Amino acid sequence: MTFPRFHVVVFVDGDFWHGRGIVQDGVAAFRRTLRTKRREWWVSKIGANVARDLKVTQLLRGLGWKVLRLWESEVLRNPERAARTIEAALRERRSGLRGRQT
Repeated sequence: MTFPRFHVVVFVDGDFWHGRGIVQDGVAAFRRTLRTKRREWWVSKIGANVARDLKVTQLLRGLGWKVLRLWESEVLRNPERAARTIEAALRERRSGLRGRQT
């Protein structure tokens, strides 16, 4: 979801596909959770997703965007909290825009 006026972008990352296990616990711990013969393929695949997400985040921040990355399970568990996080980011950016206009 993007808020172009405020240069805020929100990603809701799926826990598995975006490597929450890798990000929070490390590759070795993630590897141990996989019950498949193709374990190393999955570690490589999900690790590449994590690297791509980091690259995209850095690129957008370099262009002046505020990047929010929320984990899918956290949004599902507490959507109100996710909404408050987004609202706070928009409020922060809005006040920053006001400061530049004066």
